[in-house]
Amino acid sequence: VIEEAKKHDFALSYEPGGPGDKICTGRKGNAKIKVNTYGKNSHAGTHPEAGINAMAELVWQVNRMLDLGNKEKKTTAVFTKITSGDRINVVPDSGEAWADVRVAFPDELDRLDKELARLSSEQLLPNSKVEAVLIRNRPPFPENPETEKLAELAVKIYAEIGMETVGEPVGGVGDINFAYTGGPAWLCRLGSPSGGPNHSPDANHYIPAMAPRTYLSPRLI
Repeated sequence: VIEEAKKHDFALSYEPGGPGDKICTGRKGNAKIKVNTYGKNSHAGTHPEAGINAMAELVWQVNRMLDLGNKEKKTTAVFTKITSGDRINVVPDSGEAWADVRVAFPDELDRLDKELARLSSEQLLPNSKVEAVLIRNRPPFPENPETEKLAELAVKIYAEIGMETVGEPVGGVGDINFAYTGGPAWLCRLGSPSGGPNHSPDANHYIPAMAPRTYLSPRLI
């Protein structure tokens, strides 16, 4: 997508339109945080002191990482999955946690890298081991003047058939993020608007909007 985008002046994405027939003029980038802890097995009933509880270490680490987000810069880091232990009567020797990360500014990913290194360098339990990494995925697609021009044109074209739309940035990511890395102006959510939360059983398309959106795209091009 990045290489193909370099050959063009504009990139259009047809993810479903937003509530209220809106189009998208900015998307956050995304990444994942992976935290692994390592300890030592022992019997929880007879020799708990002989073990190194990787679950306890993991919970302590995750708790310290809950504030990695930055509201002012629209950065979120939300832990969504945690696993450790496979037997109730055994001190677990490993644990793993994952967090979903969204950023509006590229330099926030660098900050998170440094913060993870700092936090994971400290352990709750002697002789435990901690690894914390940031796995980068899509880069941010920030609002920009060229995309705003495209959005203004879309608003005018939609008005030709008595329809209204408006551009707005959203927190979700898409492959269009890679297109922005390649250089062109872009516009997203040009598909017919959806009803219900995306990626849920209640997601659907608003059929009456299909014809107006079909009119919009050729006129934009």
